[in-house]
Amino acid sequence: MPDFVANRMGIVNCANEQYGNLPHDPAIERHFSRDWDNAVFVITKRILALAASEGITTSDAANRLADEACQVPHPIWGHRSRAIAEGLVADGWGRG
Repeated sequence: MPDFVANRMGIVNCANEQYGNLPHDPAIERHFSRDWDNAVFVITKRILALAASEGITTSDAANRLADEACQVPHPIWGHRSRAIAEGLVADGWGRG
């Protein structure tokens, strides 16, 4: 299983630190449930099923699902990450 799946809660924790901590925070605990579409358990099962059905590695399956997820606009920020990347390219960031 790729690192970005197995260790994703570290990323979630860092991303949410600025909002403060709650005991038994539902925004965090849903990641450990078995019924939320984006829970670690559910995503892991989807990756394993895709890898088995397509005869690909779990890394390839996880990357494919991640690529698909990136096409869905963020509920608050929309496609901000795409706009940031396009802005960097337009400003010549990659040319050094």
